[in-house]
Parts: sequence; C-alpha cells; structure tokens
Amino acid sequence: MKTPLYARFAICTFMLGLAGCSTGRQVAVMTPETSATIARVGPYAVSAVDLAQAAAAIFGAEAKPALLDSADLRVALDALIGARVLVLEAERRGLDKDPGIVARLDSLRAVKLREAIYEQVVYADLPAASPQDVASLYAEWGSGEQVRAAHILLRSAEEAGQVLQLLAEGADFKGLARERSQHTESSTEGGDMGYLRRSQYPDAIANAIWAMPVGQYTRVPVRSFMGWHVVQVLDRRRLTLADQQIALEAEFARRQRQQAAARFVEGLSQSYAVIYYPETAEAVASLSDTLSGQRQLFSWRDGSLDLAGFLQRVQVPDPVSEDTARMHRLAEGLVFDELAAREAAALGLEAMPEVRSVMQAKRFQWLGEAMFAAATTPEPAADELLAFFADNRDRFRARTVVTVREILVDSPVLADSLYQQVLAGQSLEELARRHTVRSDLRKTDGLWPDVRPGDPRSGRIYEAALRHGPGLHPPLKVNGGYSVFAVLDVHPGASLTFAEAEPKEPRSLADSRMESLMQRLRQDFSAQISIPGVLHRAPADGQ
Repeated sequence: MKTPLYARFAICTFMLGLAGCSTGRQVAVMTPETSATIARVGPYAVSAVDLAQAAAAIFGAEAKPALLDSADLRVALDALIGARVLVLEAERRGLDKDPGIVARLDSLRAVKLREAIYEQVVYADLPAASPQDVASLYAEWGSGEQVRAAHILLRSAEEAGQVLQLLAEGADFKGLARERSQHTESSTEGGDMGYLRRSQYPDAIANAIWAMPVGQYTRVPVRSFMGWHVVQVLDRRRLTLADQQIALEAEFARRQRQQAAARFVEGLSQSYAVIYYPETAEAVASLSDTLSGQRQLFSWRDGSLDLAGFLQRVQVPDPVSEDTARMHRLAEGLVFDELAAREAAALGLEAMPEVRSVMQAKRFQWLGEAMFAAATTPEPAADELLAFFADNRDRFRARTVVTVREILVDSPVLADSLYQQVLAGQSLEELARRHTVRSDLRKTDGLWPDVRPGDPRSGRIYEAALRHGPGLHPPLKVNGGYSVFAVLDVHPGASLTFAEAEPKEPRSLADSRMESLMQRLRQDFSAQISIPGVLHRAPADGQ
C-alpha cells in the first residue's frame, strides 16, 4: 500500500495517543449505534464514514471498522485527525489562500456543480421506456439479427490482395489476423469482432457480409474509413426482444438523457444570449489574418471566451488546426460547462452533501500536500544527511525479521474458534496442520520463518506482529481469509553503513522533519481535538 508521506506520518505520530501521550485517549471498537461524528478537530468533524474509508485505504478494501482491533482503529482515526490538524496549520499559514490551490478548488467546484445540475435537474423525472418504446427500438436494431464476423485490417488494397491469395492457398484466417491485421483490438482474437447488429458495422462491411453464408470470407477487399478489410462470417443469430430487454431500456434511457442535455444547452443558449464567432475559428484555420489572443470565439451575457482563453483551457494536444468544426465543438463545450456550473450555483446545489464532501476531501488533500512540501523543503545538503545519519543510526537497519506460526482459514467463525482453542491449551502446530488453507505452511505445521512487509499475503501480519510483539494474536482479516497466528520472534535487522543507508536518507530526513512538525502541531492544537463519548477513554500506558 502506498500512502502519501504526510498521511503516513499522521498515522505514525498519532497512533500512540492524540495530542501526545498526555491525552491518554484510546479508540473503542465501533458498534452499529456509534454516532455519525466520532471526533472533531477545530471546525472539522471526523465521521464514522470517514473512519471506514480510512480503514479501507490503510488496511485494504475488505477492512471494516467492526472487524478491526482497537490498535488498527486507532491508526485509522489518528490518520484522519492528523490530516485535519495539518489543515488547521495550513490555514494558520495562509496556504488556503494560495492562488494555485484556490484555482484547483474553483475548477473542481465547477466540475461537481455541473455534475450535480445534470443529475439533479436535467436528468430528473425522465420517462422510463414503455413497451411500445422497447418494441420500436427492437425493430430499429434489426429485430435481434446479429452477425459474428472476423476481419483482417490492412493498409492498402495490395496488402489485402496478398492476404486473399494466402487464404486461397489454404492459410488460416485467424493466424493471418494475428500476424497482419492493423486492428489491435481484434487481432489478438484472430480478428473476431463478436456479435454485432448491422448498424454497428461500417456500411461497407455490413453490405458485404449480411447475406454471406457462415464460414465464407469476402473475395475482394472491402474498403471502409479504417482501411482495407478481408472479412469472414463466423456465425449469425437472432435474439428475441426479451434477450435484449435490458440493453434496449438502457439505450432508451441514454437517448432520453442526450435529448434532455440538448434541451438544457439550448435553454442556456437562449437565456444567456450565447453568440459564436466563426470568423475567429476560420482565421485560425487559414492563418490568413493576424491573430490576436483577444479575438472572441464566444460571448454571452456577462462573459466571453477569447482565443487565448480557449488555448489555455482546452485539454487536447492539438487544438489549433484546420478543423474549424472541432474547434467550435471544443469551445462550445467550455462555454456551456461554465454556464451549467453558474446555473447550479444559482440553484444552491453547492450545499448538496455529495458536492460538499468531495470539495472538503480535496481541500484537505491539497492543503496537506502543501504542508508536506513546506515541511520537507529545501532538499538536504550532504553534510546534513551525514549529521542526520550519525544522530539516527538506529533508524537505518535492514528489515526486521519476523517469525510466526499461523493458521489461515476462510471463516471468521472458525478463526475465532481456533483462537479460543489455542488459548485453552490446544497445540497451534496440530491445529495448523489440520486447518490452514496455506498448503506450503501445512507442511511446516504453520511455521512461517520470514514474514515480509509489502507482500499481499503477509503485509498485514507483519505490521500486526511488530505492534503486538511475541505471543498469540487475535484473528486478523488478511488477503485470502482470516489469520490466527502466534509471533514467535521479532529480530531487529542489522545496522546499515552510511553508504548502504544513503539512498534512504533524504526520505528518512523528510520523515523526521514531518514527524517533528506533527509533534509540535499536536501540542499547538491539542485544545481543538475532541472525541465524544462514542469512543471510550482509558489511561495511556504508563499514565
């Protein structure tokens, strides 16, 4: 799992207790009755939904708060609280006013507002397909008639003729398609395009194959907009209306949305008095006039899009070309996207939870990234790295070697039962031999001498073993099932030399800077961190 460094340090520094060990706060197991808000950092709430998302991001998609032990829950909650503390510090430094961050948030806001107005207004209350609508579409689609064909796409008629000659001499159609076809999507399948309706084929191909018997191929090359084809009919079938019911209803809904969107854009065009200036696009295409970036492509009430703005905003590599229709289409999209966002804002759609939650999440992310950049800049000099290595020798070690004895099973109920049996004195070795689904470990009575981090099979076990230390660990959800294991040995890796550690040093120093920042912020904002009664509190170790 790759986690942004600032988030990783939020986890590391908060997992021992919020705002430092002096708070003594610990996380209780979530229950269905848990309140929506489980913590608050300044004005920002941490919800049960946030916790579930953090758990999935840190421990994997299958990790649910109800399945995690208190230590893992504390990691997830502390990561969330750490991220929000970074936001408070970013605001204190004025990073939330940074023009780059403001521009990115404004752009995201416009995107989410456009999405909201289309889903909540434009596409609201569209009619469902009636039986008559479905029957009409079924007829339009050829009443279920489909042909499965394979093709070989060539660059020229001459190459197509060569392929036809090879086929006449007995060459295999599929083999030639794999070797010679320029259509990469189908060539690996021997040219097979699957079952398609007549309207889904280019007209030239459809006309050539629709009456052709199964097994035959076109005796002359077929030309389409793609190039030259040799086409073989593999099969044909006729689907009933019931066979296509779902697809037909989906197509009807797609057309309804398309028509609703066109009506919406036309309404925007009328209400905002949108005007297109084709002479600007024509001047760009012909280069017959001295071009100015201030020349307008579109104008509307209270706004306009000039050539410079178009070139700056359009997201394609070659927006200026002889294709004036393409320029018109791209510019028109920019204009009506902006007007749709304006309409959505006027309707108050920015207050929708779906919009607010995305905006807040991205704001947290970008402010956190800005804080990370501020905390880890400038790049360390060589003498700083050497001094850091001398002061932190213990950081630079080879990987800690972890040895466990483990039972992996499919069922959480069975895992709980095996855990209780081991606690009652049953032999873990014997139970592993009988129950583990890991065939390689069944031969060793569950002994796993070198559990490794970063491995999908063992990563969570390795992390849990480092936290838990020697002894029997409660059942743990891992990739492949539920693990019951005993940590037999945790052996620190050997110390590295400076030369061995040097590639890791800049990152470790950045981690150290971030850790120091987080420790300071915990103290600075401790009074603004609160956890309601939904999480029980107990004295921290040593308190």
